[in-house]
Parts: sequence; structure tokens; C-alpha cells
Amino acid sequence: MKDLLNVDWAEVPGGVLIRGTPADEVDDVVRRHADYVLPRSYFAKEAPRSEVRVGPFAISCTPVSLGQWRRFCAETGRAAPDGDPRLPVDNLQWWEAKAFCEWAVAATGEMIRLPTETEWERAARGDDAREYPWGELFDLRRANLAELGIGHAIPVGSLPSGASPFGVLDMIGNVDEWTAPLNTGPMRAHLPMCRSSRHTLLTPCHQGW
Repeated sequence: MKDLLNVDWAEVPGGVLIRGTPADEVDDVVRRHADYVLPRSYFAKEAPRSEVRVGPFAISCTPVSLGQWRRFCAETGRAAPDGDPRLPVDNLQWWEAKAFCEWAVAATGEMIRLPTETEWERAARGDDAREYPWGELFDLRRANLAELGIGHAIPVGSLPSGASPFGVLDMIGNVDEWTAPLNTGPMRAHLPMCRSSRHTLLTPCHQGW
């Protein structure tokens, strides 16, 4: 796979994902993000906090780039988008992201799929309940959000200081990403996973998860 599409994989060990917000901390979270003028229900939906055991897996270190996507387009007869090949491919439908993974399986012989939402969050958070991939405190220099002031997508992996504990990049900002349904099945738990993008995310929102 690396020779064909130049994918760098991050190995994520099995462990426990700590997700969500403790119910008694929701009001504090609302206060800390009062400048977003979001309803309490926006934050309350993340409660209560829970722990989920996740098996080991590998995930691509960055979202799928335009250069990687064009190889897929060339071999499947799709129209290839223009732009810097280092940029993340965006404006995809879920079925297109899934089709890319299926093509990668046929092209490389490796079993590749989209990550589940739980796996994606495990890759972003690591072993603790941190609010951001890099730690507890927001830092506008670590993610391509509106606060950074760029105003458009940037090449994948451009902000290495925003890496998660497992070295996964671009987990906040730049683009949204598609994940797989929950019913991937136990036999698929250890397969490598590609990340595909949905659309650019440049809204002034940095509250993490």
C-alpha cells in the first residue's frame, strides 16, 4: 500500500477509549464555551462519560490527499478534481469514501476500510480524556480552524504539532472525515484504515469532542 499510494500508517494499540463528558461537568463546559452561543443541549448530548475497550488497529496518519484520490480516479474512470495534490480531497459522499477503500483493497491486496467512529476517536484521544489530540489546552497553531486565520484547506500533515498521542495528524480542523458504520464485524477489527474527507471545516469551533 505504501508503494502504491504513499500511505503512512499509525499503529494504535488496543486500549480503553474514555469518551464523553461527565454529567456534572456539562454546565462548566457550557460556561467555558459561552462565546459560541450554543444551546446547552449541544454539550449535554456528550454526557455521560463512558469507557469503551478498543482492539488494536492501524490508521492512516493523514486524510486521503488529492494525489492519492487521483490515482483512484484514473483507474476507475472517475473525473479527477483539480488542485494541489497535497491537499485533502473533500466534498465526498460516504459511498465514495467507501469505494476508495474497496479499490485500495483490490489494487494492493491489503484489507483496508474506513475507521469506525470509536476507532477514530481512540486514534485522536489516546489513553486519557484529553480535550484535544495534543492535550487539554486549545492552541490555535495546532489545527487549521478559523482561529488560525488561513481560511481554506491546507496540505495534509502541515501542522505536526497537532499530532495525537499515536502520531495521527489533522484530527481537528482542515476537513471533516467519514467513518464506517458500527457493524464492521469482529473479523475486520485489525484491518488498516484509510481516512477520507467530507468537506472543509473552517468554522470558529475549537471545543474538541
